[in-house]
Amino acid sequence: MSKQTPEMVKAMSQLTCSGEVFFTALLYTLKIEARDDLPGQGCGATDGVHLYYHPERFAKTLKESQRKWLIVHELLHVILFHNMRRGIRDAERWNVACDHVVNLLCTEYGFDVPKGRLCDPQYKGMTAEQVYDALPQDSGESDGDVMDYDPAQNDGVSKGDMEREIAISTEKAAQAAKAAGQDTASMKWIVGEAQVSREPWYQHLR
Repeated sequence: MSKQTPEMVKAMSQLTCSGEVFFTALLYTLKIEARDDLPGQGCGATDGVHLYYHPERFAKTLKESQRKWLIVHELLHVILFHNMRRGIRDAERWNVACDHVVNLLCTEYGFDVPKGRLCDPQYKGMTAEQVYDALPQDSGESDGDVMDYDPAQNDGVSKGDMEREIAISTEKAAQAAKAAGQDTASMKWIVGEAQVSREPWYQHLR
């Protein structure tokens, strides 16, 4: 892990001390990196391996309580394989759909989602694919923080192998959370949805 800004160090520490075992366990499986060249005007982004954040925007545009939200927001994109599942779908519309899904989950966990973020309750309990299909023509704008996974940028590790690594980390985090008495309905949905997304297409045909 590269050296982090004081604001990121504090946010990571606060998340760790919050008692959220599931997210804390997963946080340290990602490579966290400050970048000044993130897409759009967002404060963070992920490619499924890295958690990128814009140091100036992270420090100046988010309240202290919202910095934990950003970390969990990006973690949820990774856990739910949003970086792996876009296929031929429109990238901007896919980002919008994914943001609705993860922000609704963040509200369930009590994280401080900034006002105006994509978080429509009509999409509660829906997958990113379902939200994508249900979005109106004018679906709004995202921060473009869901970056497609690229094996070439990750030592040639295939998408399938990376999915397996994420799945193993997610299951270990879920087991740790259960041991701590945090076997919540939201966590079960997250883990279940992630596992369904990884099933081969022929399993669904059955």
